Amino acid sequence: MTEFPDVFIRLLLSALVSGLIGFERHVAHRPAGIRTNVLVGLGSTLVMMLAMSFATTNQFIDPGRLAGQVLTGIGFIGAGVMFRFRGEPHGITTAATIFVVACIGLAIGAGEYMLGVLTGVIVLITLRIVGSLEHKNQPDHD
Repeated sequence: MTEFPDVFIRLLLSALVSGLIGFERHVAHRPAGIRTNVLVGLGSTLVMMLAMSFATTNQFIDPGRLAGQVLTGIGFIGAGVMFRFRGEPHGITTAATIFVVACIGLAIGAGEYMLGVLTGVIVLITLRIVGSLEHKNQPDHD
């Protein structure tokens, strides 16, 4: 079993990175804001920590299978946030954000802090900077 300080760091870091991404979505007035992203990130982190803990006590458990199930569930949630408006798809970026937040949670849950944090930084850059450049050239797209 993972020791308390490490568990605390993983959960707190996951909540922080996921929350920053959710805050960006909130500021951009997009669905799936702070609470949603924090919950997705924390849930993914928890599942990965549990999977790794189970794998240390049972040689027949593969942590990757639980991670795969998280991504399957996130695909379902992502599909739920997408819709069509006037024949155009909307919510694709929000669905992708939920997916990547789940992946960040899995990485942090696996103890890959740098991977999770750097991915979070790249996501924020993509949403803020690349998103603003993209919107200058196109009418209202998510």
